[in-house]
Amino acid sequence: MIMLAWILTTLWLAPPLTAEAVAAEPVILEIHTNYPSSNNWHTLPRQGEFKVSARAAATKEIMFWYVPGGSGTWNERRWLATVEAKLPNDEYFALQWKYNEVIHGHLAIQCFGYDGQMAINHLNISNTN
Repeated sequence: MIMLAWILTTLWLAPPLTAEAVAAEPVILEIHTNYPSSNNWHTLPRQGEFKVSARAAATKEIMFWYVPGGSGTWNERRWLATVEAKLPNDEYFALQWKYNEVIHGHLAIQCFGYDGQMAINHLNISNTN
């Protein structure tokens, strides 16, 4: 019951989205991972958990995809998660991907704005070294 009251109070007190915020283009501001990058590649262990946090502005939701390496592989992508903004103007989104497979490709971070706009960023990831 206390949690329900907190949720209702938080949503009630959250500032509404302005017309400017709805029309703004989504943009990924920062991306952090639990594995460092070297030469633009994140080298992962053979199995484990890849944690990614993204800070994005004017974003309603973010979809995380694994895209295999190679040319024209977007149609072979695999959905990992969709994270929705908890409150209007929320900027923080996170993924915890537990894997036990060979990985050599890209983590696509696709953010969607409140008016249907989209932005995308990719991280190169591999555990085949």
